[in-house]
Amino acid sequence: MLASSACLLVSAPLFLPTGIAQAAGLRTTATALNGFLELSRALTGHADLNPITSARILAALENQDSHFEHHVGALSNLLRPDQSAQQLLVTASDAGLRVPALTIVTAWYTGTIGRDAQAVSVSFYDALMFRPTLDACNVPSYCQHGPQGWVHPPPAVGVSAPV
Repeated sequence: MLASSACLLVSAPLFLPTGIAQAAGLRTTATALNGFLELSRALTGHADLNPITSARILAALENQDSHFEHHVGALSNLLRPDQSAQQLLVTASDAGLRVPALTIVTAWYTGTIGRDAQAVSVSFYDALMFRPTLDACNVPSYCQHGPQGWVHPPPAVGVSAPV
């Protein structure tokens, strides 16, 4: 079961978009979902973004701004092969699309859409801001060692004594 689930997730862009769109409450097509995922990969510089999180982000952005799908289309038209995220942001800025581009990047890094009372949490675990420390720390608020994990001494750090 686990192996088949892993296979399904790896091939998610090929098999899940329609179901993801329905689950996320989107009025969009599988093609639009795949396009948003590719745009997100280009803007963040991360090729391994979760397609389910991508659909949730797109749904939340479209709920927040009824014209957001037009911004996504305009930004997608700016994509070029071998273009870095920084180059795409410069191109988007020149085209007057800096705010929508940064809105997408912010959503991926924070896992939220909007601000204050209108903020919507889309994904805490997949927020890119936690990736730099994943080798040493779990995503904050996720229990690392199960219930009462604090009763065990922490593992050795492996740092030499000060000289």
